[in-house]
Amino acid sequence: MPSFGEGLKKERESRGITLDQVSISTKVSTRLLRALEEEQFDQLPGGVFNRGFVRAYSSYLGLDAQTWVAAYMEAAGEERPPQQDVLVQSTSSFGEELAGWLSGLPWGSLGLALLLILLAGALWMYKRKHDTPKPPAAAISQVASPNPAPVQSTATLANPIVPPATSTAGELIPVSVPTPVATIAVTPAVKEDHPGQFSVLVQARARCWILETHDGQTSEAILNPGGQQLIHASKVIAVKVGNAGGVTLAFNGKPVPVEATPGGVRIYRFTPSGLAETQ
Repeated sequence: MPSFGEGLKKERESRGITLDQVSISTKVSTRLLRALEEEQFDQLPGGVFNRGFVRAYSSYLGLDAQTWVAAYMEAAGEERPPQQDVLVQSTSSFGEELAGWLSGLPWGSLGLALLLILLAGALWMYKRKHDTPKPPAAAISQVASPNPAPVQSTATLANPIVPPATSTAGELIPVSVPTPVATIAVTPAVKEDHPGQFSVLVQARARCWILETHDGQTSEAILNPGGQQLIHASKVIAVKVGNAGGVTLAFNGKPVPVEATPGGVRIYRFTPSGLAETQ
């Protein structure tokens, strides 16, 4: 009986499918897929990520994902993961559990309590609006039209008015007034740290791996909870995220709202205008 990796490779080749085709569909790099087939588990991120790769790979080939995940765990010597580590669950069973939980809630009592809270809040806002004392009209007039303070001008009149001097004989004596020189203050420009570039910040809330490409340069990393990676570029930034539901993104310091599930793989493409494409 072939081993886990050999069996997975055999199933793929029997269907005439290449690793590149699997990578495009599952969003898992060919390097990681090849490491699964060759059972080089030390080259994989480990834990919940590896099981997600096996599940996506086997599902794409039309195989039973749970069977191949169990075969991988046996080959890698991993123990059965706790319930919270299972990344992909049946949507139907989750919907049934949610519907059962919602049906058991006392909606009548909750609705009454919510109505009372809303009424109390409206009453408080009404009382606050009408109980606030209004300032007297005189005070409002003083605030609206304060006495203007004298403004001292830094410029000197070009032709100042100077009273003529007189001599003891009563004759007018001409006075020479020097022409002032104007002074202009210039505020220095603030130098930007990355002129002509935009930035994307990836912050991890859970353990995840990222593969980013910016302006033709590529790098790969694994982020633990609380970790982050700041990327600068002038043209394009493409970020591929494993466990996309465990990260948050920011473009030029502003949060970018994205929808992703834990364990899912997403690709986000940014341009200088912002988020341009999500796959």
